[in-house]
Amino acid sequence: MSAETLSNQQKQFIDRARETLKPLSDKVEKLDREWVNTSGAFKQQIESLATETRTLSTALTRPQARGQWGEMQVERALELSGLVKGIHYDTQTSDNQGGRTDFIVHMPHRRDIILDSKVSLVALIEAQDTTDDAQRSAYLDRHARHMQEHADSLAGKEYWSQLPDSADFVVMVVPEFALPPAVERRPNLIDRALQNNVVISTHSTLVALLKTGAMGWQERQLADEAQEIGTLGRELHDRLEVFATHYADIGTALDRAVNRYNRGVGSLESRVLTQARRFPELGVQTTKEIPETQPVESSTRAMRSAQSMLPEENS
Repeated sequence: MSAETLSNQQKQFIDRARETLKPLSDKVEKLDREWVNTSGAFKQQIESLATETRTLSTALTRPQARGQWGEMQVERALELSGLVKGIHYDTQTSDNQGGRTDFIVHMPHRRDIILDSKVSLVALIEAQDTTDDAQRSAYLDRHARHMQEHADSLAGKEYWSQLPDSADFVVMVVPEFALPPAVERRPNLIDRALQNNVVISTHSTLVALLKTGAMGWQERQLADEAQEIGTLGRELHDRLEVFATHYADIGTALDRAVNRYNRGVGSLESRVLTQARRFPELGVQTTKEIPETQPVESSTRAMRSAQSMLPEENS
């Protein structure tokens, strides 16, 4: 085989290989471009999420913003529980001594529950931001102390003794992520709060508590509706009794009218018509014969007493 022939065969092999691999090469290039675009968008989303997280963390270090965020979370829990603002709960209510509660939830049977959402999260946020283990531990200790101090502060205010119809405790609402590190540092945090009539609750347990209240309202509504139905039933029963009595009086009056009519027919036949029918016998010309007057044989159906006609009223 000559060198020229071998060269031509090699060239043909390379051309066929290039043609075969070109679609695969195009797909690889397309995947590379898509990966660049996807990774860029993903990176942008991560950066945006990080920016929003830093913004939220910065905002939560300010008392006013932290309070608004906490109130928003609690109000969301109230809405998820099916409670309606202005009916089942009120916000920003002042007591008799100038204090202000975040939320008052109205339970059935004139019993209210006070909710507080003003817990501090500054130390917890600082613990999450730091990379130093010693500082993180110190921040978490401070966070647990802040939680304890806030629970003690709520116990000292004794909202339940200042607001009428209030249950003898206040619910201290904290975010889900804020309670575990505090309890880890102070295991008796929840028990100590309970002894002082403060119930520490996360948003999820708060929803469960509020749903119980919502069920109570539903049962109260059903009871009210049942009572209203009973009242309407008694009124209808009384009106039916009056109507039946009047109707029985109508029947009695009809019987009396029929009795009087029949007596009149008998008197007409025996005392009047017998004489009148003699005129033709005496040669008096008449144009029409006097018809016979028949008594009414039927009578009204006897009614039972109005009371016995009605169904017995449930006691």
